[in-house]
Amino acid sequence: MDFDFLAPRILELLSEDNFGSWELWWSIRSQATDPNEDASRKEFVDSVATLVGEGKVFAAIKDSASTFSRHRFDRARLEFEMEGSDHPDPATFY
Repeated sequence: MDFDFLAPRILELLSEDNFGSWELWWSIRSQATDPNEDASRKEFVDSVATLVGEGKVFAAIKDSASTFSRHRFDRARLEFEMEGSDHPDPATFY
């Protein structure tokens, strides 16, 4: 997976609704052909970081009251969320 593959898919999904980072990853991972999931996950994080840097998307946090608020993009936090994507916390997410 590379930016040209990932960016349109990320943007399309985010144009539909607020998604937790793991939901984006699940959807995109299902379309991937690369058998190396770690490399694919890194490309996903790189692509999100690029889109944030370009001002096309922004990071947000959903709190336990289901309120969304903008948040400074934190690459380490996104990587942490991706590592735990098989067991996300739907009450709060990034």
